[in-house]
Amino acid sequence: LRWENMPLSLKRATYAVESMYYILTDQQYDDMNSGSEDEKRKKIMNYWNSKDNSPNTIFNEAMAEYFRRVDYAFFNYQTSFESDGAKTQRGKIYILYGNPDLIERQLTDDGKVEERWTYQSRAKKEFVFEHISTGPYKLKKIIDL
Repeated sequence: LRWENMPLSLKRATYAVESMYYILTDQQYDDMNSGSEDEKRKKIMNYWNSKDNSPNTIFNEAMAEYFRRVDYAFFNYQTSFESDGAKTQRGKIYILYGNPDLIERQLTDDGKVEERWTYQSRAKKEFVFEHISTGPYKLKKIIDL
């Protein structure tokens, strides 16, 4: 069986485990990160099989969506400070919550760029990032809506 358009982040088991850090406990992460590539791959599949909402089908939608988000974050949130956008603070929020309902950018009085990601329909949260021209975007605050 071949998975057409498999997310790039699933090609290497070690990277796939690293990208699951946001959703695993420390113990789960350490356990999943031990062993050979094949052992890690089996642990990844076991984890996602336990989360599969439609276990009678071959395709695991939850796993596919998670790693699709990792791929998107990797490429779209890269900076000169972090070549892997999935490891940035904006990448983390994107991986966990998906595409925001609304993104707003504004220049603050002190010359910083503020970016607000609003998740009105799903998480009822707003994430505010701050960007200073010499550094990466940093999560400034989380607002419950």
